[in-house]
This record gives sequence, structure tokens and C-alpha cells, in this order.
Amino acid sequence: MTSSAAPLPDARLIDLQATFALTRSEAEVALAMVRGASLRQIAEARGVSINTVRNQVKSAMAKTATRRQIDLVLVVDRRMRG
Repeated sequence: MTSSAAPLPDARLIDLQATFALTRSEAEVALAMVRGASLRQIAEARGVSINTVRNQVKSAMAKTATRRQIDLVLVVDRRMRG
């Protein structure tokens, strides 16, 4: 049986979205950063411009009260380790 429905969201994404009021895109970008992807790699994988990813990172940083990208990565990583 085949379904055309989109896959269910990852529990980690839902948690990040609920905890920090992130959009799905912001949460996906933050998780990719935790996994070690560069902003350029994230942009290429998502099919968007680097500026779009930068804006998503800035927004995620504002919502998590972080000032540096490494701080965003640390906050998200800590949350994922729970």
C-alpha cells in the first residue's frame, strides 16, 4: 500500500518547535548544524540560498536567546540529549 501523505515529523523537530517556538525549517537547520553540516551544505541540501539559511539561523538564535552559532548548536544538542 502506497501513501502520498508526507512523512510524520521527527519527534526531535516537534520538541524543538514546542520548546523554542521554532518553525520546522529553523528546527531542521539547527539539527543539521548539530550534526556538523556547514550553512552552505545545509543550503545545498535544502535547495535554498545560503542567505535563506543564514536568516533561519538568526531567527533560531533569537528564539533560543543565543548570540553565536556555536551557542545555538550547544543549546539544541543539550536539548536533544535531554
